[in-house]
Amino acid sequence: MKGKRIAIITAAVLTLPIGMVAGAQLDSLNFKDAVNQIKKNDPNKIINASKPEISEDSQPYQGEFSDELDRIQETQDNYQDAQNIFQSEMTAYETMYNYWIAGQSVDVSQANLEKAQEELAMIRVEKENGEASEMDVLQSEMNLTNAEVSLEEAEQRFKMAKYQANQKLDKPIDAEWPLEESPDVGLMPDSFYNPEMWSEDLAEHAALDTPEKSVEVYEEIVDESDSLDVIVTDPRKIREAQDDRDDAEDELEEYYKHELEVAKVQLEEQKDALQLLLHQKLDELKTLHLKIESYRSNIRKAKDMYENTKALIENGMSNQQQHTQSRLNIMNQTMQLNQAKKDYAVAKKEFHLFLNGYMPR
Repeated sequence: MKGKRIAIITAAVLTLPIGMVAGAQLDSLNFKDAVNQIKKNDPNKIINASKPEISEDSQPYQGEFSDELDRIQETQDNYQDAQNIFQSEMTAYETMYNYWIAGQSVDVSQANLEKAQEELAMIRVEKENGEASEMDVLQSEMNLTNAEVSLEEAEQRFKMAKYQANQKLDKPIDAEWPLEESPDVGLMPDSFYNPEMWSEDLAEHAALDTPEKSVEVYEEIVDESDSLDVIVTDPRKIREAQDDRDDAEDELEEYYKHELEVAKVQLEEQKDALQLLLHQKLDELKTLHLKIESYRSNIRKAKDMYENTKALIENGMSNQQQHTQSRLNIMNQTMQLNQAKKDYAVAKKEFHLFLNGYMPR
């Protein structure tokens, strides 16, 4: 593989504003005209065009290019080997992120259960003091049951994540082990999401190696196709062999010119695919970034609401249902925050690998 500029992500990333757009007038497109232009630009017209045929007499001359064609296959094999390594690393990270978020869900559900227990104890005291009804107690008991069920479900999800992690770690399937440190889910600066920052990485991406090698090899073959050695199987038919060689030169030149055009189209398609992936991955990260910030804000508000309703209940100015809803808001928003943090961490790791040659599936 080519040497790659490893993307070191630090706060020193250039501070270009996110979503910066020039104030130029946008051009409109007629729907039908756009459809026709897309059809006109379709690269499959070249890829699917009839491939020139090589006659039986000319086929033996293809062997002269076997070494050149082997270089294409070798490049593709090296690329695939690298992809397998990248995929293995990505799978390992996803396994551990799943284990981490499952443990976080248990912690959130446990905290929610403890608050539900506190609420029930408070309601029972209020009932004894004549400040709450039997219906309030029954509702709090139902809320506690729901919290217990939520914790049980979270613990079951954690067990499944633990089993999967243990199998990949070659540990006993039910082995217990604490996670000593949390994964890195730090948010990147706004400038990180600017696609222009990563153009140099795309220009040398490993996904371009095979189509670039194909273009290089087919250009060489086209140049060499007019200087083939005569293959003589019968010394009495040298003239016929020379004619066969001349025909083979013409056929092979036409054949590999077509292959060259196809390789050039495939190279451009691969460049387009990389550009598309770059924008998709950065858009995904940016969206998750905004989600995380929103959930953090919502959690702060939900906690304030919970404390406020608790104080109002103590002064007889609110009801238990509002208090319970505030508690559930904290749990739900925290669960969503943890999921977004996990998704962001996975997407960020995948993006780092992408910059260094990985093509996400």
